[in-house]
Amino acid sequence: MAGYPAGAGRGTRFDRDAQRQPSLCLLYATEVLTKWCADHKLASEPVVHARRITGTEKPVSPEQRRRLHVGPEEEVTYRHVELTCGDHVLVEAENWYVPSRVGPDINHLLITTDTPFGRAVRDLKPHARIFPLRCFGSLFRMAGSLPHPLTKNPEAALEIPLRLFQHRALIYNAAHEPFSEVSEIYTREILAFGPP
Repeated sequence: MAGYPAGAGRGTRFDRDAQRQPSLCLLYATEVLTKWCADHKLASEPVVHARRITGTEKPVSPEQRRRLHVGPEEEVTYRHVELTCGDHVLVEAENWYVPSRVGPDINHLLITTDTPFGRAVRDLKPHARIFPLRCFGSLFRMAGSLPHPLTKNPEAALEIPLRLFQHRALIYNAAHEPFSEVSEIYTREILAFGPP
């Protein structure tokens, strides 16, 4: 775990917003994170990029095939990207999508470019069915475990785990046909800013 100044992330507004609007984060993570990076000055140029990670494969599971309503022989493509801002890796994103349901143009874009998934599939008018949020380390629990009152030592560093929480969802097109399962793990780098 890494230490951040005690003021970093205090109030956990990002944590609350992410829990209230998970489908927004899942489908428009790049736009949401770009505004977050600009507001909190995480980089001199607050632009979020999707960086494809190649050379790793996670075959789709039988349970995922069942959720996607595809048979054992139908192709399902795995895509793994990191959403970055400056030197910060903010999100590790994975998705399993059905190429036949996104069409050849979108499939080509996803295979050959770093275009964020939500942006690539926007013309499909996607909507999401959200799985329960998984928290790896609650900032509320961590704050509660610190000596009280916290203000006695305002310079103390908070020990924040690398992974904060995970969003997962099934993504549907306008005809309510599932075409992708998405996982996004948000890292402590979203809190890598100093006190206000």
